[in-house]
This record gives sequence, structure tokens and C-alpha cells, in this order.
Amino acid sequence: MASHRGKLVSGAAWLGGARLAANALGTLSTIVLARLLTPDDFGLVALALSMVAIVSAFTDRSLSSAVVQIDDPTIAHYHTAWTLGLCRGLLVAGAFIIAAYPVAAAFEEPRLAPIMMVLSTSLLLSGLENPRAIMLTKKLVFWQQFMLEVAQKFVALIVAIAVAFVYQSYWAIVAGLVAGKVSGLLLSYTVLPFLPRLSFRHMRELFSFTGWITLGKVINTLNWRFDHLLIGGMIGRADLGFYTMGDNLAVIPTRETTMPLQSVLFPAFTLIKHDRERFAAQYQKAQATITAIVLPLGIGMALVAEPLVRFAIGEKWLPAVIVIQALASVFALQTIGSLAPAVAMAAGRTRLLFWRNLQAFAIRIPFIIAGMLIAGFHGIVLARVLSGTLGIGLNMKVIREVCGLRLSEQLRENLRSIFSAAIMAAVVVTVDWMGSWGTDTAELLLHLFVLIAAGAIVYPAAMAGLWMAAGKPRGPETELWTLARSAPAGLKRKMGRTA
Repeated sequence: MASHRGKLVSGAAWLGGARLAANALGTLSTIVLARLLTPDDFGLVALALSMVAIVSAFTDRSLSSAVVQIDDPTIAHYHTAWTLGLCRGLLVAGAFIIAAYPVAAAFEEPRLAPIMMVLSTSLLLSGLENPRAIMLTKKLVFWQQFMLEVAQKFVALIVAIAVAFVYQSYWAIVAGLVAGKVSGLLLSYTVLPFLPRLSFRHMRELFSFTGWITLGKVINTLNWRFDHLLIGGMIGRADLGFYTMGDNLAVIPTRETTMPLQSVLFPAFTLIKHDRERFAAQYQKAQATITAIVLPLGIGMALVAEPLVRFAIGEKWLPAVIVIQALASVFALQTIGSLAPAVAMAAGRTRLLFWRNLQAFAIRIPFIIAGMLIAGFHGIVLARVLSGTLGIGLNMKVIREVCGLRLSEQLRENLRSIFSAAIMAAVVVTVDWMGSWGTDTAELLLHLFVLIAAGAIVYPAAMAGLWMAAGKPRGPETELWTLARSAPAGLKRKMGRTA
């Protein structure tokens, strides 16, 4: 178990580092492009990307998850996964090209057709992904994934900014996306040599696992992209640009942080899936630690949204502030139960994810339609808050079914993190209200620094105080303290071996 724990910590560090670096590059790209392009440009590409996501979901067989789930996969499994991915890429890219002009006509937006045709190449490239990356995930080896993810983001950044400076057109976003895909694909076969061949030998075996996952992804993608289509089609491309920008910035400190952790924990959970008591205990430990780390980051993003937007991307993006404030808060709370997909897939209970996504769809879509009809753009934002809050309960229900943990047991592990985040928010809001802040660059930077510093001091202090008041029980504080103490020792051992 100690070796697996070490691999988990190492994997989390690599994937966390990859996500941090990728987010830094992506955020830099967003800031520069937001300065050079218009909200309408972002909204137009977001509309096309929403359709890419929906079409991909209908054909995504989650083959990597299927191979990881298999106890002892062979080389034939990887050949089959690659073959099925290739077939999917060809099918989806062709369908996307055929649909380009009808979709553009339906949205009364002729610029959509050429964008969709170019983006079809990214769908094809997705089908050619190197299946050896699946094997690395299975073995809890992640440094190659760090290289691939960071390199892909870096190429996308360079290409997008270069095109934006020259042409100041929405094609900069599209060019960056496609260039990143191409570079990632080429580098994956360079770093992880693999010569695939056509094979359908294990198709039935892989499909038997992925069926419910695919159905769940279809519902989930429609759930997450319906609002983009609604805004782009009925409210306006500029409003979709504000909405997309706010959504993208709001998600960075929370979902973008938890995703690499889910990638690490999914294969780790598969190793103990037959021991339900141990499975539940490891879940609670991991979930409470993630919430303790990620919850304050999401709440903090909401608290600094206005000065951040003014400083980073400019006054023209101020309508995105309310989106960041609302969604960052919801994303932060959703870290409670955020490991539900990893837990359900590791246990082979993928049907639960489908029903969870279907229930979320049944809640969210009526809320969004009603919100738009009643209050337009702001009504959709409010609908996202309400439906997202209810979605926390759906994730906790999945955990209850898989791990046997009551909702109260799941919530109890996160109470100190929640109270500490609430104290942090109260202090930061008070500091913000009491200050006299200007709007030039230096004053905005000072504003951000003061608010971030206040949050960074108050949250850990509140956590430590509540933990000591509770008698220092085992919990996320214990895990974080153990990791903090073991990190220097582990680094010292590695340096000694190198020497």
C-alpha cells in the first residue's frame, strides 16, 4: 500500500503540475486574446465548440477508462482501442463537415460553416490518440502526461497569439486549438513509441463497459452545452462571449484542479474495489483533502472576480464578472462529491453515472429555459447556480450507492473546510468594502494583492483553529500535514539517489 500511496502522491504531483502549467498557459492565452479580440469572436467560436462537444459525446466510447478497468489488459486491447478510436474519428469528422452548412443556416451565422469544417480535423485527430497513454495511467505513471499536456498548451498559445496579432480574428482561437491537437498527437507517438494496427478483437469486451459511460456523457454534454446553444441562438454572440469567458475563468481553480486528481484516483480505486470498507475509507480521506484544498480557491475566485477582470482582460469584459462570481462559488461547493465519477467507474457502477447525468439534465434544462424566459442572460446564470447546487446532492447519492456512506457522513468530513471558507469570505468581503480602490493598473494590482493575501491568511488560520478546537481529529488537516512533512524527505532521498 505504501508503494501505491507513493505513486498516487507522485502522480498527483505530476498531473497537478501539468494542470497548473496548462492552466497558466491557457489563462495567459485567454488574457492576450481577450485584449485583441471581441466578445462576439469568443461567442462565435464557443458556439462551434459546443457542437463539437455534443457530437463527440454521442460517439465517445470512453475506451481509456474501459482498458484501465480491465485487470490484465494485453497489447491486443490497445490495438482494439486505437482501431475503434480511428473509426470514431472518421465518422464524427465526416458528420461534422456534412452538418456545417445546415447548422450555420439554422443559427443564421454563415461564419459557422468554415469554422466547423476546420474543427472537424480536431475530431479526426482525437481518434488517432496513442493508446499507450492508457497503459501509463494503468501503471500510475504520469510524467509523460505532464509533458504532453504542457507541450500541447504551449503550442496552442504560440499559434493563437501569433494569428491574433496578425489578423485580430476569431480564427486565432480556432488555429490555436487545432495546432495544439496536432502537436499533442505527434509528441505522444514520439515520447511513447507505438505502432498500432487494425483490430476489432476485443470490441465487445470494451463496449460492454463503455455503454453506460457513453450514454451518461451524451446527457452530461447536452446538459453542460445547452445553455451555450441557447444564448448563442436566442440572445446573441457577444453575450455568449461574456458567458463563455466567465465560465472558463470560474472553472480554473476548481474543476481544473480536481480533474487530474480524478485521473490519478480512478486507477487507484480500481486496486481496492473489492474491499468496500477500505474503498469507502480511502474515498472519504481523498475527498475531504481535495475539498480542503480546492474549496477556498473557488470561493476566492468569486471574491476577486471584479478587480481580476478589470486588471487582466479590461473593462469591455465586465459583464462576465457576475458569471464568474456565481459559477466559481457553485464549482467550489461541487468539490463535495466531485470524485463520484472516479468512484463509480472504479467500482464498475457506470449505470449510476448515467442516471445521475439524466437527473441533472431533467433539473437543469427546465431551470435554464425558465431563467432565460424570465430574466434573459442573468436568468440563465441564476439557473446555473440553482441547478448546480442541487447537483451536489446527486453526486453524494452516487457515493452512497457505491460506498455505503450516508449523506451526513459525507458532509461531516467537509464541515471544517466549509466553515473556514465562510469565515474567509466574510473577512475578504469586509476588507473589500472598507478599502478605497482605484481603477488604474497599479491600484487594481494592489486591490487584488490585498484581497488574495487576506484570504490566504484567514483560511488556513480558520482551518487550524477549528481543527484544534475539535481536538485535532484525523481529517484533511492530518493528511495535508503528513504530505507537507513527507515532501522534503522524499525530495532529499531522490537527490541522494541522483548524487
